[in-house]
Amino acid sequence: MFLLAHRPRARAGAWAVGLLGTGVGVLAVGLLLESPIVVALGGTAVVVGFGCHIASLVGVVRARRRPLELLHRFLFTSTAFLVVAIALGVAAALAPVDYGTRSRLVSAEIASLAAWLGLAVIGHVHKIVPFIGYSALRARGVTHAPSGKPLMFADLFHPGIARATLVASGAGFALAIIGILVGSSTVIALGGVGIATAGVLVTANLVSGPRRVTRAAARSAAATTAA
Repeated sequence: MFLLAHRPRARAGAWAVGLLGTGVGVLAVGLLLESPIVVALGGTAVVVGFGCHIASLVGVVRARRRPLELLHRFLFTSTAFLVVAIALGVAAALAPVDYGTRSRLVSAEIASLAAWLGLAVIGHVHKIVPFIGYSALRARGVTHAPSGKPLMFADLFHPGIARATLVASGAGFALAIIGILVGSSTVIALGGVGIATAGVLVTANLVSGPRRVTRAAARSAAATTAA
């Protein structure tokens, strides 16, 4: 919906949901039973499901009706972390490494999956929250942005801060993953600072936007009344 694309078919997305839903369950059972065959079957289904998800995203981007925007940047970055997670998962499963290295690979894989989901959520929040705020403002009679133009979703957050959020979150997750792989608590801490900074930025940005529009509308109404 928020990507504003209408594909003729959504087969890849349906396969992604089915394979991931089934594969995760099979993988979990295989790990509990310590069965390499079941683990391999579940892991293969999960990897193929992720591939279908990426194919679905590519299809959505190709079918878009508007130019690439902020949400696409978040999704492209999150997908890059998904690819990293897949590579780390395969390496953890197949590489002939010792227990400590395998543990770091698995931990980095989990962090990469968290980055994939986190960045996708942050990107969609920049669509969903303004959508809700726009509806609430329109219901209160606010129809114009501080610039005097008709109110748009983009008026409810600052694009520069949104881009800074993308940089901070992407860099933070990347540093956290690198820190896990090299075993550096300092690098992990720096990554945590980046992620926390992104959280502060996105919260402040999405809260201040509607307030800025509301104050501008109140000043405009007061000026009109005085005139």
